[in-house]
Amino acid sequence: MALRNYIIFLLLPALWVSLFSCKKERTGGLPDMRVTLASNDAAPMGGKVFRNIAGEIFGDFVIENNAQPFDAWYKKFLVDDYQDMGSAYVLVTPFVGAHKTEAEKMMDFVSNGNTMLVITDGVSDAFKEVFEVGIKKFPFEFSSNQHGLSDTYKFLGDSLSTDTTKYGYYFFALSSIIDTIKQEKVVARNMFRIPDGIEIEIGTGRLILVTNAHAVSNYFLLTGENYRYAVGLLSHLNFNPDAIYWDEFYRRNLNRVGEDQSVFDAIFSNPALRWAFWLLLVLCAIAIITNLF
Repeated sequence: MALRNYIIFLLLPALWVSLFSCKKERTGGLPDMRVTLASNDAAPMGGKVFRNIAGEIFGDFVIENNAQPFDAWYKKFLVDDYQDMGSAYVLVTPFVGAHKTEAEKMMDFVSNGNTMLVITDGVSDAFKEVFEVGIKKFPFEFSSNQHGLSDTYKFLGDSLSTDTTKYGYYFFALSSIIDTIKQEKVVARNMFRIPDGIEIEIGTGRLILVTNAHAVSNYFLLTGENYRYAVGLLSHLNFNPDAIYWDEFYRRNLNRVGEDQSVFDAIFSNPALRWAFWLLLVLCAIAIITNLF
């Protein structure tokens, strides 16, 4: 019995490691710099300011949150709304982990006469396949220090735009670009003046895809007059939409298992979880063998 209690005592730390192995420690006294872009996050890399700016612009409208996968939400949207066109959907997240069915319903939503604004640093393969557009890093990087930080900025509009205002701050380079062979309307450009935001007409609706998502963080928008960048992006939505919806699902589920992945694939893709899994497995085997003998 004493040996079994000792084994249980060993199992508890393993369980603790498996639960908290992905949690990163923060340096005492420094602000939380994790990129969440969450609409209720007031930390530097949260998205509360962007959400508040949207609230100011669309002051007469109630912005409804959606915490469901898009396909589940869209099914309810078709039932609850007397018409399925003229609405706006805003999706702000570090990564859009949409599954194939969800991406297809996003396509249906847009093609039926609605507008979707997606601000992100990456999209799933399913999203790329359905919309034939992706995001990639610009092949050249530069920074002024060893941490990869530099003065970086963005532009609104295409290269022919009369607005040459630079919206900048000091952080990681805003260098990602839109990856597509389509010739679409450019709504934003990165620090190298290469398109990092486009507007795609699909059916009777529009998809607006913008990358270098750090540029809608609190830190960026509260620097100088960078709030004008947010106003510029939101101006591509209808100023008189039938309804406005704000996605809360994908930024809360950045590490969700893909359609073709198992739970074990997700565990083994993370080194800390992988070690915790094997440690737990070994301790369980010891406990079983001890119990048998």
